[in-house]
Amino acid sequence: MLTLLFTLSYLLSSEIHASASLLFVPPPPAIKRFQRTLRRRMAEGELDTRPFEYTVLTPDTVTQQRLHERPPDGRVTYLMLVAGGLEDVATGYINAEMDKYRPCVGTVLREREKGYAGGHAGVGKVVVQVDDSHDARAALHDCPCIMGLFAFLGVQAIPVALSAVEQPDKDAISGPIESFLQKTDLWDQALHLWRHHMRIEQQRFVDGSMWNGEVISKEQISAKDWTEKLGAVPFRASCLRDGHHGDVKSQDIMVAMGEGVTGRHSGWRVKLTGYDMEVMAIVFHSSLAYGIHLNVRNNRRTQDVPSQDRQHLVSGLDRRIRLRPSTAHLMLRMADVHKMPAGSVVLDPMAGIGTIPLEAARHYPVRGMAVDTDEPVVDNAQDNVRHATRNNLMKGTVEARVGDAGQLDGIQDESVDAIVTDMPFNNVCRMNLSLLRRTLQEIARLLKDHAPAVLLSRAGDIIVDNVQQDTGAGVWHICGRHAVNIGGLEATVVVLRRQPR
Repeated sequence: MLTLLFTLSYLLSSEIHASASLLFVPPPPAIKRFQRTLRRRMAEGELDTRPFEYTVLTPDTVTQQRLHERPPDGRVTYLMLVAGGLEDVATGYINAEMDKYRPCVGTVLREREKGYAGGHAGVGKVVVQVDDSHDARAALHDCPCIMGLFAFLGVQAIPVALSAVEQPDKDAISGPIESFLQKTDLWDQALHLWRHHMRIEQQRFVDGSMWNGEVISKEQISAKDWTEKLGAVPFRASCLRDGHHGDVKSQDIMVAMGEGVTGRHSGWRVKLTGYDMEVMAIVFHSSLAYGIHLNVRNNRRTQDVPSQDRQHLVSGLDRRIRLRPSTAHLMLRMADVHKMPAGSVVLDPMAGIGTIPLEAARHYPVRGMAVDTDEPVVDNAQDNVRHATRNNLMKGTVEARVGDAGQLDGIQDESVDAIVTDMPFNNVCRMNLSLLRRTLQEIARLLKDHAPAVLLSRAGDIIVDNVQQDTGAGVWHICGRHAVNIGGLEATVVVLRRQPR
C-alpha cells in the first residue's frame, strides 16, 4: 500500500509519450530495492504521503467576497474551471490580463480534513466578477487558462441528507436542490450572460461542428434565437461529483435540478440531446456550485469536465491521454513565457502531439520546439503545426522533431529560454532513475542562466530529490511545487530555475 501512490497507471489527461529511452522494465530485484527505499523514506518522513488536497468552494468563502449575491448593476459573475491546484496561477492571469474590467476573484479553500483524492470534481473552481461589457465577455470567453466557463447561479451548502452514511432520503435531497434553483436571484444575470455568449458561439460556429454534443449545420445554428423572450428552452441538467455522499446517485441530483429549473421557468423542458442550455452542478464534500455552461462548441460530452475548443489541434486527438491546452497555458504562465521577448526559445523535450509548444506559439511570438522519441507522434505534432500555421492561429513558430530528451545533440548549450514539459513517466517503478537524472542534466545544459523549467509529473518527489542532489553544485533553484489534479488524479508541477554557471 505504501507504494500505491507511485504504482498507479499514468491515466492523466495528458499526452501519450513513447519516450522509450526514459523507461524500462527493471528486473524483480530492482523493484524490490526501489520499494524498500520508498518504505524507508516514507517511514523517515522524507516523502510527503498525505492525501491529495483538492480545491472546493464553500458558502462562507464566497460570502466573504459577496459574490454569491446578485451583482451590482453593470457587473456580472462567472464560475470558471481550471486545473486543480493551479487556481492561484489562473487568478494571477485574470487580475493581470483583465485589470481594466475590474475583476473581483473569489477566494478558494482547500478542504484539508477530508482526505479524499481528486476525482473529476477536483478541478479548480474560481468565481470572478467583472464589468458587464462586450469586451469583458469576449476576453473571458477566450481566456486560454480556463477549461470551462459558466454563468454563475450560486453555491449551496450540501443538504444534510446528501452526507448521510445510511440509505438517504431522496426527498430530503431533492427538496433543498429544487428550492435553491427556484429561488436563487442570479438567474437574470446568468441568462443575460448565456444569451450574449451564445451569440459569440453562434458567430464562430463552423459548419458540421459539435454543438452541445451533436453535429449540426451552420444553418441550424443561424436559426437559433437568443432574444429576451426565450420561450420553451430545451435544457440538460448535468452533475460533476467528487466525494462520498452515501448512496446518492448523480441521476438523483440531476432529476432534482431539472425539477428546480422547470419550477422556476415554466415551459422549459429537459432534453438529454439536442438541448440549447446545460445547467451544471459541481458537487464537493460540503457544497454544490451551479452554473450555465457557456462554451458549447465542440463539447462532445464524452467526459465529465467540459471539452475545450482545440481548433489548433487536429492530429493525434484519438490518443486517450493528452494534456489540456488550458493546463499547458498555466504551465507556460509559471515559466513567465508571457514576459519573454519575441523570438525566445520554448522547448518541450517530451512534447507528444505538441500541445505545449503550440500553446506557447499560439499566444506569444516565441519559437517553440517540440521533441519526442516516437516518430508517429511527431508526425501528429507536425500536422498540428501545419494546420495552425495555415489557418493563421499562431503568433510564433513551432518546429517538431524526433529526439531523445536525455541526449538532444542538435540543440546548443545555453540556447533555450524556457523548458516546459509533461514528463511521460507512466510508472515510477519502471523509471530508470539514472536516465531521469541524465534528462535533468540535459535540461540544465540547454537552459540559459536564470531560465525556468516547469515539469509536470506524477513523480514530483523523486524529481525534487534528484534536483536537490545538484543544488549544492549550484545547478538548480527550486522555485516551487504545486500539488495538482489532472484528469481526476494527483500529480505535481515542479518549478525550477537554472542557477548562473
